Amino acid sequence: MIRGLIFDMDGVLLDTEKIYFQCWQESAAELGFSIPPEAALAVRSCCQKFAEPFLKHILGEKFDYVTARDRRRELVSTYIANNGIKPKPGVMKLLRYCNEHKISVAVATATSKRLALERLQLAGMHELFTNIVGGDEVKCGKPAPDIYRIATKALMLYPEECIAVEDSPNGI
Repeated sequence: MIRGLIFDMDGVLLDTEKIYFQCWQESAAELGFSIPPEAALAVRSCCQKFAEPFLKHILGEKFDYVTARDRRRELVSTYIANNGIKPKPGVMKLLRYCNEHKISVAVATATSKRLALERLQLAGMHELFTNIVGGDEVKCGKPAPDIYRIATKALMLYPEECIAVEDSPNGI
């Protein structure tokens, strides 16, 4: 019996994947690199431990991942501050259904917990979640399963009682 849903945030709950994609390309371009679209997509929901060597393999060892990532974060924050953030279509209806039917819901995101909470508040949906687990709360981020294990424990459920809702191969 399914008693819990655990959602990735970016691209699943919030319409942010295109923002991240655009900002990855812009931050890399500022450093003189061109990230191929498939490479930018490949690092979705991926922690630094996996994303950095992947992008250096594609772009070369001179690619300064940390500088590009930090600039990408600035660009995303600026975009959201200027344009707001919206839930993905149908998400609010699904979350209300879960609430009405006593299905626990949590967020398991590579984004830091503080920033995830801020963005979910901005989208008007933070109060609909039982728990939010951020990437800064796990030793090993996605694609490792740690964040989902922590989310199931936070919901006080067994993994077999939960469904994970993801949009990227790294999260899956």
